[in-house]
Amino acid sequence: MFDLAYQGVQDLDKNTIKWWAHALPGTYQLTTNMAKTDSALQNVKNRQAISAAIDRSRVSKIAFFGTVLPSCAQTFIKGNPYHQCVLPNQGKQDLVLAKKLLAEAGNPSGFSFDMTVWARPAWAESAQIMAQDLAKVGIIANITVKQDTVAIADMNAGKYEMMFSGNNAPTPYLQLANWFGIGGAWQSWSKVNDQVVIAAIDQLGSAMNPTSAKTLLAAANRAAYGNSVHVPVADRAVISGSRLPVGLLQATIPGEWLYVATTPLISSQRGPAGFNTGATG
Repeated sequence: MFDLAYQGVQDLDKNTIKWWAHALPGTYQLTTNMAKTDSALQNVKNRQAISAAIDRSRVSKIAFFGTVLPSCAQTFIKGNPYHQCVLPNQGKQDLVLAKKLLAEAGNPSGFSFDMTVWARPAWAESAQIMAQDLAKVGIIANITVKQDTVAIADMNAGKYEMMFSGNNAPTPYLQLANWFGIGGAWQSWSKVNDQVVIAAIDQLGSAMNPTSAKTLLAAANRAAYGNSVHVPVADRAVISGSRLPVGLLQATIPGEWLYVATTPLISSQRGPAGFNTGATG
């Protein structure tokens, strides 16, 4: 079982079902439809005001019961050795900055927009928490929750203003390319075309050692904040469950593909997230 609801999972029969929360290499984000030219969200300072106003720690602690880390850069944190915070105020809520950005955008009293949310565990709760935060600076988020298939169809058709969803990828480079690279899923949905970000991602892809990778990832994340078409909220995580014995279910990529092992790992071989440590005993 994959992507179980956070509420009620503790009521499952512990004798027959084992459940656990595990991180995904991904980010929950708010994606802007840049083709919707009549939206206040076309102004980058309004998007950055949203980023400053939301309390990412509340989303993490309340909606996801502390199983995710609040974002402080575009790319995921857990399992990313090159991570560095680049968002203003380390990604923490800054209502003073949000109000300043709104004034600079010509919306000192705020504005309203429509936020579509995929109907997945804790996503609607996340949207409600963010809406409460945004209201503190006069930004009104009108929330609509839709099933995945409907939400994706709307994104394909450009029938949305801002969408809360999540972007997974095995590496930060691939994650950024998915958001901003021409042909990436979220690039196609958002219609963002920022050559500065694309150039920064290309440079990251050419990094030849860990030191340059860390420097270039920070630069790419700063460029991503520069347009804030995708506003990062938190790392991703899911709750999975199984009736199979411990060690029999393994993950090739945590939360993405689960398979039943024909030769189950003994306890000393099981590393974080079920990866084989290579130990022999």
